[in-house]
Amino acid sequence: VRAAFFAKHVPPAELSRAGQLASSAGLAGGFAGPLLSPVLAGLFGSAGDDRWPNGFVVGGLMAAAAHGACAAALWRTLPPPISREISVYSRCEDSTPVPGEVRREGKLSRKSTGDVCCERCYGSLTTQQRQYGTLLCDSCYDNYGGQQYSFKSYRLHTVVGFCALAMLLESSVNAGVIAAFQPVVVRHFDWDSTEIATVNMAGAGLAVFISVCLAQMRLPERLQAAGAALIYLAAVLMFTLPPLEPWKAVVGLMLGLKAQILFMAPFTAMFSHAIGRTRVTNKLTTALCLAPLVGAAMGTAAAPWFVEQAGQWGFAWAAAPAALAICGGVAGWSRVAPRDHMG
Repeated sequence: VRAAFFAKHVPPAELSRAGQLASSAGLAGGFAGPLLSPVLAGLFGSAGDDRWPNGFVVGGLMAAAAHGACAAALWRTLPPPISREISVYSRCEDSTPVPGEVRREGKLSRKSTGDVCCERCYGSLTTQQRQYGTLLCDSCYDNYGGQQYSFKSYRLHTVVGFCALAMLLESSVNAGVIAAFQPVVVRHFDWDSTEIATVNMAGAGLAVFISVCLAQMRLPERLQAAGAALIYLAAVLMFTLPPLEPWKAVVGLMLGLKAQILFMAPFTAMFSHAIGRTRVTNKLTTALCLAPLVGAAMGTAAAPWFVEQAGQWGFAWAAAPAALAICGGVAGWSRVAPRDHMG
């Protein structure tokens, strides 16, 4: 829902940065929560104490209150839904480019004739074409991705390709790094919960810092997404290639966590540019955001087999899905070229 809302309401040039800042806020909460937990335990007692309410109950009530406040804020601030045709007409008034005019970031002019215009050729749309909600004339719809390559086919192939790429990357990093980290360091390095928690806390704090810095740097979306995909592969190889070393395990985990942060914001922004902000729906973004979760579940399910291979060359096979995703991304690179003229 967030990705679809950003795609429709955030200027294209700011889309990746907005997603990065939103992720930073979530990461900051994930970092603050573990810090608050021992404070509550000290004030109200731990979960095993006979006191009521204990720290665990107070933490749960605080979490419930925070969720309720967020739900109320969203209900209050999000714009109400409007009909599809009215939405398209209104959006065309504010954002349809006029041939020959200078484009200003985040604001385009309406065509002087007052008609609703196709986003690609700027031709006037008929009443029936406006009802489809795509802001495309029949010719542009039928040739959206190329000659006789319709928008329907382009959309299907783009969704499948993006979802497959995200699924492969997440399955690789979860099978070889994230889900395997704790079993490997406990079994091979005799780490205890304190050492594992220290690494996780350091990773969370570093994640917030990196996410905020990248949002301010405004890296090109394609460059950041491609770099993050390579970091996915580097993280898995660092962790899995023999010999096993504690420092390699920590570096691999840090790289894997940072790759996830670097990847999703520009990745969803590229998807929105490819489909077109007017044509991005909750259904499409839900499918895109579910893909890495499915990949993570697949990788976690495969992790026990890879953990048994730790210290051997078979462990490095966990990097195969990430390598395949990078090859697929290179093959489909031209299909996600920037489409600024399409909004």
